[in-house]
Amino acid sequence: MLGAFYRNGFGRTEEAFALTRQHPDKLTYNHCWDPRYEERGLDQLRRDADRFQLKGAELYTAEWHGASRGYKLDDPWSYRYLEMAQELGIKNIHVHKGPTIRPLDRDAFDVADVDKAATDFPELNFVVEHCGLPRLEDFCWIATQEPNVHAGLAVAMPFIHTRPRYFAQIIGELLYWLDENRIQFSSDYALWTPRWLIERFVDFQIPEDMQDEYAPITVEQKKKILGLNAAAMYGIPVPAGAEVPATTPGPAASEAGPGRGRLRRGAAHGGVTCPRHCPPAPWSSGPGRRWTRSSTPSWTNPSPTSASSAPSRQAPTAG
Repeated sequence: MLGAFYRNGFGRTEEAFALTRQHPDKLTYNHCWDPRYEERGLDQLRRDADRFQLKGAELYTAEWHGASRGYKLDDPWSYRYLEMAQELGIKNIHVHKGPTIRPLDRDAFDVADVDKAATDFPELNFVVEHCGLPRLEDFCWIATQEPNVHAGLAVAMPFIHTRPRYFAQIIGELLYWLDENRIQFSSDYALWTPRWLIERFVDFQIPEDMQDEYAPITVEQKKKILGLNAAAMYGIPVPAGAEVPATTPGPAASEAGPGRGRLRRGAAHGGVTCPRHCPPAPWSSGPGRRWTRSSTPSWTNPSPTSASSAPSRQAPTAG
């Protein structure tokens, strides 16, 4: 990662992997790939998946590679890699979509490509690190309709110290649109202990004068965000007593927001039921499906595509 700027890349593969082997009950290792390496990179991905027993990957779409200054998740070669990841059991795709630093290009971190990829690969989880900042609104609208899109709080977390009201807006919007089950704490790169972020978040509360728009954060929500959601995604055992009891939403849940929702969740428009009482979305999101629309209102599900073939998945298009 960032091999164009760092002699050995920005990550430390061997050191990080060694830590996960020392603490397998607490840590998991995620590797990376760059689809611009094409077939050679696919071969490397197979070897890496076998060696590291990968469950997740970290993607950096603003990475420079030769004359290229970034790529998109829905590029043809990127789809080849996502298909390979799916075949190898790499389900959790952490994609960095947030602020850039000079000389990287801001547009290379645009969140728009997450929408199409998440639709075409419903079996994969897309954890959008930095929750799309500064494009939070775009990210929230995408995540509302795509149930396999999650928010990572890297970069957002430090605002809890310097801009607490701004952080309240960020976490409030995420809880409104996604709910607490699809938000994950992130400390960003470990230059120092994340304790300064964790302790402040444990004590944090939405300011009273903002609570007419954003509901107060509960202890159960904080537990999920700080660790339980990531543990569930990666199958990491949780210490006894740390779990959050499963609850059944009561009648008020239909009045709280798309994620916990003031508008009722439904299938017709992702997270929000259409006020015109539209019927459920007439397509399947089963493994290996691609969706096409004919000239008639009917929808069809062609046979699954092969992971080894060129990408042929496509989102619904009007006939």
